[in-house]
Order: sequence, then C-alpha cells, then structure tokens
Amino acid sequence: MSKMFYNCILLMSIDFSNYKTISLKNIDSVFENCYDLESINLLFFDTSKVESMNSLFSNCYNIREINISHFDTSLVKYMDNMFYNCYSLEILDISNFNMLQIISANDMLTGLSNLNYINLYNIQDNNGIISQSSLNNDNTRYVPFYLSMFAKEKILSQIHYR
Repeated sequence: MSKMFYNCILLMSIDFSNYKTISLKNIDSVFENCYDLESINLLFFDTSKVESMNSLFSNCYNIREINISHFDTSLVKYMDNMFYNCYSLEILDISNFNMLQIISANDMLTGLSNLNYINLYNIQDNNGIISQSSLNNDNTRYVPFYLSMFAKEKILSQIHYR
C-alpha cells in the first residue's frame, strides 16, 4: 500500500470504511503530497501489523483533523515525517500510540503551524521519541521538559497529557 495515493494532488476526500487493511506492513507515503485532501475516514483502517508509517500524511496541506486515535502502533518502527507540513491540521489525537518499538520519528510533527490541540494522554513512549520530534510552539512553556518539542509553535493552545 506504500505510496498508494502519493501525489494525488487533487484528491479531496477518501473513505476507507469498506477497505480491508488487515495485512498491511508498510504504509509509507500513502497520502503524501495529497495537497487538497480535506476529509479522510480511517476508522476501520487496521494498522496492527504495520511496521513503517514514514511520511504517511506528509504535505497534506488542507487536512484539519485526522482521527487516528484507534491506530495500533505497537509494531511500528518508523514514523519519520508522519505529519510533516500538515499546515492546516488543528486537532491531533495520538493518545493511544504505542511508541515502544520506534527506532526513528524524525520530524514526525514538524510544520504543524495551525495545530490547536494535541492529545498525548495515554501515549506509550519510554524512549522519549515523541519529545525528539520537532513541533515548535510558544504556548507550552509550562509543560514537562520532554515536551519541549512545542517550544516555538505560536498557535497550539491545548496539550492533553497524563
């Protein structure tokens, strides 16, 4: 499935509710460069066997919200550039992400200039991977040190964390 919709620059909406994804191992760049993508239904998107999510939503400029709170990331090793330059993204819930197997998540959260809310509540990240992703936000001076990845972001208004 890697690069399935790569460079579909005019794609505006996609619904995976009737699509079987049970055996996926690599979903790198599936939606990368889908500049006009505004709506995506991944509610039944099975990620239980996925090992790599590099650039999954990279450069999806117009998407405002992605519901991936149900993603099973327990086997995922790579999340580099996962949300890179999703400029319009306002809400992100990665609270149930299990990042214990992650080897690399470079720039996972870079370029989210309109992010207002991120939920990290139940995230499993003993290696500090999420804190090494760069999402810069000025409104987060009083959060735990390892969340300093938000240090220069100007829009972020809420972080939900344990």
